Amino acid sequence: MPKNNQFNIDLNIGHQKTLYTSIFRELLQDDDDPLNSLVVVDGEVFRARSAIQNKGILKRLICQAVVKYNLPHTWPANVLHQIKSIPEKVEESEMKGRVDLRSIPLVTIDSEDTHDLNAAVFCQKEDDKFHLIVATADVSYYVRTGSAIDHEALERQANFYFPYYVIPMLPVELSNGICSLNPYVDRLCMICDMIINQNGIIERYGFYPAVMKSHARLTYTEAHHIIAQGEAINIAHKRCVPWIKNLYEVYQALRKASEARGSFYFESAKIHFLFDQNGKLEGMGLEKRNEAHDLIEECMIAANICAASFVQTNNYNSLYRIQQKPSTESLKKLRATLSHYGINLAGGNNPTPRDFYLVLSQIDRLPENEQQIVAQDVLNSIEKACYSADNIGHFGLALESYAQFTSPIRRYPDIQIHRVIKLILENQKERSWGNIGARYYSHVELAKLGLKYTEYENIVENTEYEVSTALICEYLKTFINKVVQATVSVAPISFGGPTAPLFGWVTLNDFFTEALITISKSHNYTNAKTYHVGDQMLVRIIDVNSDMGSNEFGIKVQPVADIESNGNDDRITYFNILKPQDISDTQAKKRKALKNLFTILGLAIPIAIVASWDFLGSTSGSGSEQSRASMLFDQCKANDAEACTQLGLMYRDGEEVRINPYVAQSLLTKACSLQNADACEYLGQTYAKGKAVDIRALPDLPGQANYSEQDIEQLRIMLLESENSRNVLEFESEKTLQ
Repeated sequence: MPKNNQFNIDLNIGHQKTLYTSIFRELLQDDDDPLNSLVVVDGEVFRARSAIQNKGILKRLICQAVVKYNLPHTWPANVLHQIKSIPEKVEESEMKGRVDLRSIPLVTIDSEDTHDLNAAVFCQKEDDKFHLIVATADVSYYVRTGSAIDHEALERQANFYFPYYVIPMLPVELSNGICSLNPYVDRLCMICDMIINQNGIIERYGFYPAVMKSHARLTYTEAHHIIAQGEAINIAHKRCVPWIKNLYEVYQALRKASEARGSFYFESAKIHFLFDQNGKLEGMGLEKRNEAHDLIEECMIAANICAASFVQTNNYNSLYRIQQKPSTESLKKLRATLSHYGINLAGGNNPTPRDFYLVLSQIDRLPENEQQIVAQDVLNSIEKACYSADNIGHFGLALESYAQFTSPIRRYPDIQIHRVIKLILENQKERSWGNIGARYYSHVELAKLGLKYTEYENIVENTEYEVSTALICEYLKTFINKVVQATVSVAPISFGGPTAPLFGWVTLNDFFTEALITISKSHNYTNAKTYHVGDQMLVRIIDVNSDMGSNEFGIKVQPVADIESNGNDDRITYFNILKPQDISDTQAKKRKALKNLFTILGLAIPIAIVASWDFLGSTSGSGSEQSRASMLFDQCKANDAEACTQLGLMYRDGEEVRINPYVAQSLLTKACSLQNADACEYLGQTYAKGKAVDIRALPDLPGQANYSEQDIEQLRIMLLESENSRNVLEFESEKTLQ
């Protein structure tokens, strides 16, 4: 993307001055003509950074994220033309053949700032059963296959959520308008109608198109107040009290069934940012989750279970939300971590979801400062959920089949399954509702769609995470040189010789984020104070960088004792050498956007290569292993590729030669660079299996001064050519279950 140094420009707004985007217009436009702050460079339209900075940090960060990830932020001309024909209300003729549920008191329960209301719920007791209705917006009626809006939605795949701002998958005329289940207006919908027993088992279900009218727009706060207090905050919602009571009872039954299956899932802490009227960040805090959130979640899961069952039972193709069982290697790492806290994961190499559920119950008994860190390690040990045309079940939810049906305004896969359900209904018997958007999908088509959405889902998560982290960084700029409480989250290690500093990660307790900690290592390890993951320490914030495009993006801290010791050995805090069981690439990857901070250590290439050659020469172990290691080490230094390979495999396989385990990778890397094909393959397997630690740096390889840029590039190419090293460059393992 071209840049203009005169204006210090970095935001590409569009290709024509007359067609700059609605998102930038809304976020950035000046009081005067917004085109006055636009300039054209090589046919591209830009806005000067000064104009952006005047509009508040949040707006600037969103714009940076849009550019960095090339997010779709403009509606093509054909979509703008089609938007003009979107209706503002449901016509009587469109209700033909649909079940009329307008008298049923369906209600929506969502966040205070939500405008795209996807689903509404209703429950009543019938004898000893629950009759639960989940109504979802009939997006597929308005977004027809092959239309301009459908094509754009397929490209966008999902909504992007930032604090106080959304980049929608669909035009707001649909997402906030005719599709949104707004209160007191007619809306077309797709219904999942269920009969559920007292144990939470879904005994019967059915799907059908309907017309509804939401009887109330409740927030989670209001619904929870009704659950807890038995009365409404808003007098206008007084009539909702018995409706919420019934919904809470069916939730309790569904929760009982979920726990009986051993279903487990995590809800990551969400941060709420406070801004003043000028866009200045004034504060932050955690958003509180209550039972109203859980109530809606269980109702949505029930409908999603039925959707997957309906498609599968009728032998039609559709996307499933799947999650594989954890690998043997990840289980080994997790058990090593859990053993430190006295927690046992049963089940051997084939633990059940219930085994994980029991682990979480044990984690709940840990001190609060350790719970989040250990729970995150459990989460990271499990394969990330994704979309697939082939159903293998959902491990975390302990389900044989699962799909997503309930958020068609926000996710394209939900639109897809709506179309398939309609097709099944129409093929069952003749219907009078006419063309309402049914469609058949081939397996090949769905496989591509599942892969595309899964990849896009990662972009969504990364983007939202980075903007949130950047906002935290911006807020923490006012705390530079301040001492704060922190929790050790990843034990620091050294990347050089005995005098090299240690680098690790701590969580800043009051700011809900991680920071890179640097610890001086000019003294002996033996006198060091040892910290473990979950331990508390005081740190001083020494640097903060909120620029998402910078390799220095993130927060840096130092232990207070280390800063203030002035050479006093008794006051310097160290971490001991990292043990193999403490290492987890998934621990490292949970810090996502901060990973590039490690490039301060050396040449920033996207390969995890770490060496500690001076320290390697002083390894300790049993006599025979140590003697052999020393011999191989000398041979490896003399550029014997086979010796490097053997030594690397000794460390990789955990033989009795104690050393920083990162060295195994550097040994194999050197052997690979010396044209040893086996070493290249072993190294590729290490990455492919997730054993590599996500450190993006290349410090002090032996003879590195003699390595040219061409040599390093050749090494990168060899790694990529290794059959099992496909994931070396872009290996992400942030684990989520839904």
